[in-house]
Amino acid sequence: MMLRVRDIAQKLGVHPETIKRWIRQQKVPAPNRDRNGWYIFDDQDVKNITDYATKIHIPEHKQPKLWQDTDQNKSRPF
Repeated sequence: MMLRVRDIAQKLGVHPETIKRWIRQQKVPAPNRDRNGWYIFDDQDVKNITDYATKIHIPEHKQPKLWQDTDQNKSRPF
């Protein structure tokens, strides 16, 4: 199964640029690229990125208040 940056970003709930930044900063191994230069991710690449995302997960009690679901944030239309 070959996936693209946006596919993995959607799965993890992060912005596609976050995935690219992790690769540039060598937080995760760089995946192969197709002939057009686009990243293509195989199962091992997905596992590496998922493992890293899980490792850096910020516990909910340490998240800034604006990240947490509050009654005030739930009522906003955006």
